[in-house]
Amino acid sequence: MTVTPSPDNNTAPPRRRILAVLEESELGRRTAAIAVGVAARMDCNLCFQVAIPIEHIEARSAASMTHALAAYRQLCHDRTQPLFEKALGLAEAAGLDGRTVLTIEEEPCAAVLRIAGEQACDLIVVGSHGRGAVARALHGSLVADLVRLSPRPVLVCRDDMHLGAADTGPPPTA
Repeated sequence: MTVTPSPDNNTAPPRRRILAVLEESELGRRTAAIAVGVAARMDCNLCFQVAIPIEHIEARSAASMTHALAAYRQLCHDRTQPLFEKALGLAEAAGLDGRTVLTIEEEPCAAVLRIAGEQACDLIVVGSHGRGAVARALHGSLVADLVRLSPRPVLVCRDDMHLGAADTGPPPTA
């Protein structure tokens, strides 16, 4: 016997969610616009993430380390806020729900995979500068790691990919 829920039962499946991994560059703004376009076409909610690795922080004591780390976290928050605001504005203009997550951890790939799991994301959208094999070997590649390790599909946005994305505005001034 099949039971069909009545319309007043709140049993609608949760909306799918896309995780858009952003960075502070024109490619990051384009990635946000492409993620919004894909989410609008697929009727998904969005989660925008910036994954920043912890850089070298010098301190003479545990107290100064705590202070230096707090200052670094605040700097990261301040730098990413305009990017998040622009991304959320694009989502809102498309009639989509959006949320933001700033992660400051040692390994950005692990942070992205953790957030994708916590937010129950069905797709990860990430931008790629298209660096060659030597640059990837020297600096590592978040994109290559995500494609290799993610249990979820990963949409890689290249520098020249537009997909009808909206204008993302001028790059931020330093």
